[in-house]
Amino acid sequence: MREAGIEDRDLALVDRAIDAMHGSVVIAVVDDEFVCRRLVQRGGDVRLQATDPACPDWVAGESEELQIWGVVTHVIRPLAPQGGAVFALVDVNNMYVSCERVFRPALNGKPVVVLSNNDGACIARSNEAAAAAGGR
Repeated sequence: MREAGIEDRDLALVDRAIDAMHGSVVIAVVDDEFVCRRLVQRGGDVRLQATDPACPDWVAGESEELQIWGVVTHVIRPLAPQGGAVFALVDVNNMYVSCERVFRPALNGKPVVVLSNNDGACIARSNEAAAAAGGR
């Protein structure tokens, strides 16, 4: 995904709380594996486009469903050479909720919703909160 600004050994920060839209760089599940591609939506045509011309686009077949895991929002690039490839997936919802639970252990196992200090918008919720809201 070099043309999208993601180089080998970069860490991609993935936000699962925002909706992917046309042009977003996403992490998707294809054949039970994570792939990083650009989401392209034109009318009813939805595909995952690689920035490398040698990689074919992925288009869901009749019985396949496109499963977007999250949207790449930032990239962290090492300044010094390192060995080996590194790939990290961060579930921001669970990260925020886990931080709240570290400081307030009484919240463990209870529905937790984290609100923004700026406008009071929901920025994260626990799995228990999602279940209580019917998955919405």
